[in-house]
Amino acid sequence: MSINKTNLYFDATASHPIPSDIWQTYCANLQKYYANPAAVYESGILAQKLITESLRDIASTFNVAPGQLLITSGATESINTVFYNFAKRRRKQQDILLIAQGEHAATVAAAKRLADDLQLELIYVPLTSSYLLDTDCLENLLQQYGERILALSNVSLSNETGTINDLMLISRLLKKYAPKALWHVDNVQGWGKIAWDFVQTAVDYVSMGGHKIGAPKGCGLMYIKEPKYFKPFIVGGGQQNNMRSGTENPPLVRAMADAALKNGNISRLNAKREYIQKLRDLLLQNISTLSYSIQGAAALRQYPGIVAISFPNIRGEVLLHSLEREGISVSTASSCHNLAAGKVAAQKAACFTEAVAQGHLRITINEEHQVDDILILAKAINKCVSFLAEINRK
Repeated sequence: MSINKTNLYFDATASHPIPSDIWQTYCANLQKYYANPAAVYESGILAQKLITESLRDIASTFNVAPGQLLITSGATESINTVFYNFAKRRRKQQDILLIAQGEHAATVAAAKRLADDLQLELIYVPLTSSYLLDTDCLENLLQQYGERILALSNVSLSNETGTINDLMLISRLLKKYAPKALWHVDNVQGWGKIAWDFVQTAVDYVSMGGHKIGAPKGCGLMYIKEPKYFKPFIVGGGQQNNMRSGTENPPLVRAMADAALKNGNISRLNAKREYIQKLRDLLLQNISTLSYSIQGAAALRQYPGIVAISFPNIRGEVLLHSLEREGISVSTASSCHNLAAGKVAAQKAACFTEAVAQGHLRITINEEHQVDDILILAKAINKCVSFLAEINRK
């Protein structure tokens, strides 16, 4: 990432660059595994074998069975499939749907549609001042509604602030007060950043996207605790054991597996987090003369690679384009929110005050960045913020 200093990328939260070794293997596999994996001749059988081996490798990183994993086109399909299964598994007395505030647009849209279709009451669980799911409020809701709750959906790690929810505590609360409620965790940003145990938490569904960890776009994943109860969202030719129809792309699945193996080792995750923390500290040290606020949680519940920062009286979008002219790419929000016309303000309002939402800038630091990259970023921020502040004073 430090080869071309005029094009520094600090938005891997939106999409992680594809590592060269994964890209090279993917391209080679596109030529080698061209046959339809449903075909019964040798090249088709080899293509199916590549998928089987890839799923086995991904499953090993989560300590789950390969049969509990479903290949999808991305996290949005995974999330929509989850909510479809919420509808199919609904019990007669269940009329409450819980989702956390500040969730991704895909979750919000799917939840609203499900609530409208089934005439459920959709309740948003608020966030704390540290942008974590408010577990005290959740406990009160679970106590109040209990058996009436169909499902809860929340993120493992916020794509806006980098805060890390206490999934084991949420699991215990569900088990105590609403054991029949289904639970979905959006692990799109958590994959490759934090390690947590799907089995130990007893989560029912987990959604993930391959391009967040360095695989090409167009592949996603879904964990299903109990496949025997699963209802396919996409029907047709019966691929993936009738769980999702549609011809699979073996090279793409292999690329996602290679990315998962790179990001699934706990010791590697810890080393990566420690390295990124040092880069974050370096950035903040080098912009310490500026006035700014950081949105997030204490260190234990904060992923250091997502820096949600705002500067007083400076609009985030203006600062983004100022940095862009310096050859630096950052973001102000989820890229998906940018596409959902009129939804950005509504989404951010769930997390931020209006002033913070207007000035919010999201900087993503990852393991490919080097010290020089951070120093260049800090210099550009100092330059742009000072310039914009001076304009505001005039």
